[in-house]
Amino acid sequence: MRRTIYPIIGLFVGAVVNILFNLIAAAIQNRAIGDQFSSQTTWWLIGFATIGLLVGYWLSIRSETLPGGDVTVQQFVSNDSSHRQQITFFINDLDLQNTQPDKYAQSQFDAYCRIWRSFQALRLLGDDLWKIANTETITKFAKQLRGTELMVREDEIFLEENDRRRLLRILSAFGDFRIGKMRLIEVRSEEDVKGNISSANRIQRQIEQNRIYKTHYEELLDDVRISFKQRLSNQSVHEQRKNEKNFPNQKAS
Repeated sequence: MRRTIYPIIGLFVGAVVNILFNLIAAAIQNRAIGDQFSSQTTWWLIGFATIGLLVGYWLSIRSETLPGGDVTVQQFVSNDSSHRQQITFFINDLDLQNTQPDKYAQSQFDAYCRIWRSFQALRLLGDDLWKIANTETITKFAKQLRGTELMVREDEIFLEENDRRRLLRILSAFGDFRIGKMRLIEVRSEEDVKGNISSANRIQRQIEQNRIYKTHYEELLDDVRISFKQRLSNQSVHEQRKNEKNFPNQKAS
């Protein structure tokens, strides 16, 4: 809900500001409608219009901020926020507002959060690599891919087996995308030297293949997001039932 309310409010603010500017323009030009305004009223309109612009700018920033205590996805993946903010972002991103892990499940919950953050960072770098394939972008992507693989291996003890297998499949898809981009760079280098039609066709085929790789890992990420949400939500329900079983006669005060 919070992700959509700011753009909606922004539309209304923009409409009001537009009306105010029209009234100011009419008043300044001494049109018929402008004669009804005094200088003081005109200045009031200018003041309200300025406030409206500032509010609109603030709303635009808020609409670009994803849920998680004003943490953006870039801040989430780069650890540029507190642990509490990262957990809040993770809960909101997977729609887990009712999940409150106890100490027994906290390590597993944190592991899922760390892994999801690492995959989000890899996805963002994949977007950069898709737009521009060069040595810099492919090096950053490869480095993040190795880091994500290491994290999955380190935290796999906390992962459910189905989730672990899904993550390994995604890593394989990301690896295919990296190799495809490396091949594209090589083919383009050959095309710069030869400049023939055959090289141009190979470039186009490789681009289409890379598109398939990218679509594949994005679809797998969506599946993992749903799996994570179900897993952690079920965990919350299980803990709640366990507490009710341990304290059957406890009543709300």
